[in-house]
Amino acid sequence: MSLLILVVDDEPDVAELFQQQFRRDLRAGRFIMEFAQSAPAALERISDAGDVSLILILSDINMPGMSGLELLPKAKALRPDVPVIMITAYGDAETKRKALEGGADALFSKPVDFASLRREMIHGSGAQHSTQEPGQICCMAYGQTLQSRLLSDVNAEVGRKARDLR
Repeated sequence: MSLLILVVDDEPDVAELFQQQFRRDLRAGRFIMEFAQSAPAALERISDAGDVSLILILSDINMPGMSGLELLPKAKALRPDVPVIMITAYGDAETKRKALEGGADALFSKPVDFASLRREMIHGSGAQHSTQEPGQICCMAYGQTLQSRLLSDVNAEVGRKARDLR
């Protein structure tokens, strides 16, 4: 079963940016990324994600119509097991408080530090409701899943190399 990361942002260039930043992971099949340009579209995908294993939701806060903060409790009600990370261009204390109190696992400020995001996706810090600086996130649940997938990929490659040496 495929591992899915759902990115929710009304800006069309976000999809291209995330695909570029995670191109190696996507090519290797470690996970797939899907993009919803509105909160209602995201809720629809979350509801019918039975064909994949949804492991993470990354959502912008400021979107027309339903905001990311309004999406957050609805997404958590549908899938309480899936971490939700909010992304905002406005990383003020009030926004952070609202996001974390609303059930976000972390808050990232734009521009997103993709190196930190990738590190946390693989290793995870295990912290709940982080109040760390933007760019440092807590993603133990999907970190373990991705770490297992990465180890599996490494073991398969080692096995192929060992067979080639024989």
